[in-house]
Amino acid sequence: MAGALALAVAALYLNAPPVHERLDRLVHDRGEVSRSLLWRAAWKLFLDRPVFGTGAGSYDVLFERYPPGTLLGSAGMGAQ
Repeated sequence: MAGALALAVAALYLNAPPVHERLDRLVHDRGEVSRSLLWRAAWKLFLDRPVFGTGAGSYDVLFERYPPGTLLGSAGMGAQ
């Protein structure tokens, strides 16, 4: 299974220029910083309410409960 996935990724990398460019940028820039911060906040929200969740459309409001430290210098999101 892992071998098939590795082959698929390699085939995309070699044959699809947009994929090639995106992966090269991720390696060069050391990844997307903001995405992991958003995922961590989402995980904390999930842990607070794993059964019923927080409600549709509530992420933007509740995100402020779990400030990530810094989010690309955005005002209001970096203060702890």
